[in-house]
Amino acid sequence: MHTHESGVNQPPLFQQYSSLLFTNPTDRPIAVSGIQRRLLEAFGTRGGYGVFDEDVKTGQLGLLRRSLLWHRAVDREGNSRLSRIEFSAAERPDSAAPVVPSWSWMAYTGEISFL
Repeated sequence: MHTHESGVNQPPLFQQYSSLLFTNPTDRPIAVSGIQRRLLEAFGTRGGYGVFDEDVKTGQLGLLRRSLLWHRAVDREGNSRLSRIEFSAAERPDSAAPVVPSWSWMAYTGEISFL
């Protein structure tokens, strides 16, 4: 797995973060967006929803492909569970809580892993 010169290894960080529990599941994408904003600055690239874009200018190739290769993680009992987070209009005042696309791991509760 590629480690950026900043020392941040993006997928393991998100894998670990996905195992955390939130009192309100709709807080998950808001919290991850804050972390991703800092990583985007460190990587010198763009992205969103837990996915990073390629950046030919800085040599950051493969970020997009790697960040899309996520799947449900299997727990110690052999179970893998992801549940779609339901975003109600009341939980999105002034678009503070984004509606996350289904292809993003940020749209689900549960632990993920990257290939």
